[in-house]
Amino acid sequence: MLKLKSKTAITSTNKIKVDGIDGVNIAELYLDQRNSDYYPPVLQALQTLNKDGRVSIHFDKASDGELRIVGGDFNAFKTEPDENGFFNIKYNMWYEMASVNQKVEYAPRGTDNFMEISARSDDNDYKYWGFNDFYRIPLDEINAESDDKWYDLRITFTDEAGNYQRQLLSPAFRIENVSTSVERVNINRTISVRNGVISIDGMENPAVTVYDMSGRKVLEVIDNRINVNGMAEGVYIIEANDGNGVKTAKFVL
Repeated sequence: MLKLKSKTAITSTNKIKVDGIDGVNIAELYLDQRNSDYYPPVLQALQTLNKDGRVSIHFDKASDGELRIVGGDFNAFKTEPDENGFFNIKYNMWYEMASVNQKVEYAPRGTDNFMEISARSDDNDYKYWGFNDFYRIPLDEINAESDDKWYDLRITFTDEAGNYQRQLLSPAFRIENVSTSVERVNINRTISVRNGVISIDGMENPAVTVYDMSGRKVLEVIDNRINVNGMAEGVYIIEANDGNGVKTAKFVL
């Protein structure tokens, strides 16, 4: 890449078809060549999986789906030329990888109503040289209705120097009924429910109470992770109290 003392924005638009629907895949790169780091981050891989771990873009409800993405900031370095003034790319150039600030958003297809959903990096995920951070993004935070049940996806990776890659897929996946998804009442997303397990972050040994929609208490424990797979299907309210505050959320089994 020729290093120029300027800022550059590059946009590539490719037409796609998803289930016969005309769509687009738009990649936008921004790099500031005035900085020592002028390489934009890279989104290397994207998968949408169902609750059985199989690749799919169709979900009965949002909690059935999960995104997995891989990417990071890849910077090229090279040594000085040898004593004869020659530069050997095989021996004098290498790459270093760094984490990025990531932002994952969804919107009902064809709208600009993008909303952020949480991406979680797992150090136990498979790693290999040349690949950087792995993120899991459960779709259970999606609660905006889409007229045709299709959703757009936008992923932005930004490095410390301000370079970024933004990828837009429209459409990306379909959810039949978001009304059966987990509704997160607390704005800090302290409570999450996935695969029948309630996780409570930011609270130490909270007192957890689960109610059914009639207000009947069906579970009462003190823990940060509660397995509710044995409970009957239905809509429930969870309340977590650590003595410093109360967090609540509604979830569906």
